[in-house]
Amino acid sequence: MLTPSAVYVDEHSQVLVGTPALARMQLDPRRGAAVFKRDMGTDKRFSLGNREFTAIELSSFVLASLKEDAEAALGCPVVEAVAIVPAYFGELQRRATQEACALAGLHVERIVNEPTAAALAYSLHERSRELRAVVLDLGGGSFDVTVLEIFEGVVEIQSSAGDTRLGGEDFLDMLVQFACEILKEKHRALLDEPVVQARLRAACERAKRGRSLEPKTALALPGLPTERGPLDVVLELERTAVEARWLPVIDRLRAPIARALRDANVKPEDLDEVLLVGGATRVPQVIRLAADQFSRLPNRKLPPDEMVALGAAVQAALKAQSRVVGDLVVTDIAPFSMGVEVSQGVGAAMVAGIFSPILDRGCVLPVSREHEY
Repeated sequence: MLTPSAVYVDEHSQVLVGTPALARMQLDPRRGAAVFKRDMGTDKRFSLGNREFTAIELSSFVLASLKEDAEAALGCPVVEAVAIVPAYFGELQRRATQEACALAGLHVERIVNEPTAAALAYSLHERSRELRAVVLDLGGGSFDVTVLEIFEGVVEIQSSAGDTRLGGEDFLDMLVQFACEILKEKHRALLDEPVVQARLRAACERAKRGRSLEPKTALALPGLPTERGPLDVVLELERTAVEARWLPVIDRLRAPIARALRDANVKPEDLDEVLLVGGATRVPQVIRLAADQFSRLPNRKLPPDEMVALGAAVQAALKAQSRVVGDLVVTDIAPFSMGVEVSQGVGAAMVAGIFSPILDRGCVLPVSREHEY
């Protein structure tokens, strides 16, 4: 069972998480929040009813719910965890993730990048193969591209690129905007109320998830407010028209792919497999993009929604030295340069705020370096 990253606070200050939260948000969206993962490590605050929360606090509610589910399934307390984050998360975002885990009562034993976790899950099922692959990880809020090689039980990450503000929610935003334009033009719909927007967004989400492979998709909107009063509307959207609206989002996927290939110094024809990870990779346009970019059909043997979680379980087994995973080894890289802020003399003046890198992007982890100032 999947738990959506959604939190709702009712009028009695009770916190609901997951599917119940999404359901209540359709009735009163001002008391709920979702897609707050993008704001980890920032000062943004979310107003839910008469209370305010940070993205860290909202994430901790979701993690606490997952902790309770795990304890109920395992029949024992859960105090340690493997945290999975987008590969392009910065240091502040990773620390925020650790803080959210701590608030939920979990001690983070490892932080693993999402594409790396997906590669672990895949390599456990294909440990007899030696191959070079690219992982396209498109979740609800972020997009990661990782080039890796699997050989003799070793998963070697060679490059990572991505966009922490590009994901399935951008497809949904475009679809909602498209539906709004048609409803206003054809039915003179009144769509400014938050409840109406929440209902429309939920209908678009169902359409995106369940009917993206069909030529047409229908949005059922009973009692839709219009200038002539409430109206039962069934809005049919052509798949070709929807895909035309999604083209700007699809085009944004190309740059991280090109950067990851360039950093790994490989060409598309050098790759043996293309792995799709994340629910948004079910969008037909994303599948076609992957096939066009790499001249091969993507590998979709493992469920894209669960592949990262499966990889987290493999990492947990490695940490526990379980015989099930054997001697599987994974090496990772720094997805971005890390350093310190320094001052530098320019003529007679000292200029502050200059970034001095110590660990360069792409260096193999773990690594230790010293630099004297």
